[in-house]
Amino acid sequence: MKSNDNLGALIGDFLHQAAGREDDAWPEELWEGMFGVLSGINHTKVKEEMVRLWRNFRNSPYTMKLAEKCWDEVPFLLKFTPRIRVEGRFDRLLQNQAGEFILVDYKTHRIPAERAPEIAASYYPQLRLYALAVQALWGKLPERAVLYFPYPDQGVEVPLDTSSLERLVGEVERMAEFINGQALPAAYRKNGDCRRCDFQLFCK
Repeated sequence: MKSNDNLGALIGDFLHQAAGREDDAWPEELWEGMFGVLSGINHTKVKEEMVRLWRNFRNSPYTMKLAEKCWDEVPFLLKFTPRIRVEGRFDRLLQNQAGEFILVDYKTHRIPAERAPEIAASYYPQLRLYALAVQALWGKLPERAVLYFPYPDQGVEVPLDTSSLERLVGEVERMAEFINGQALPAAYRKNGDCRRCDFQLFCK
């Protein structure tokens, strides 16, 4: 049996893998393969919540069945300057019948609907970066960018105005300049939400 040390990440992986399926049937075999072998969890309760996430997602406007085209798990390499490059992968890009692009990122936070806008705000830079990646790959910005929280079944629109995108580019360039001037992550000042930082151990 495997341990449940990172259950939250596993739930996210499950949704990302299941999202590419074309039918609405519950992916039982995927559930069994990923969660059936876990120890230390209430399998019945976790499965009930996973089914809820799945049903909400499949009934949302962000599935491939409602789109003309769909691209999932798209890798990108953004070149801001000859020395500054950002590599990543975004969850989903949909194109509707009108030819509009909708950029979608899933967040599997277990939160009430009223907290979705607050939580989403910290991810705005991430979605704007993905929007710039769409522009680099497809030649135009997406018409919309959405952070979708399937647990409360809530989508939050991310503004893609020119000034916000320009501020993001400037911030990336300042971050790169600072990083290039530091020898160790320990030199970084504590700032912002440290829970998602990979360098926490250097600050303790």
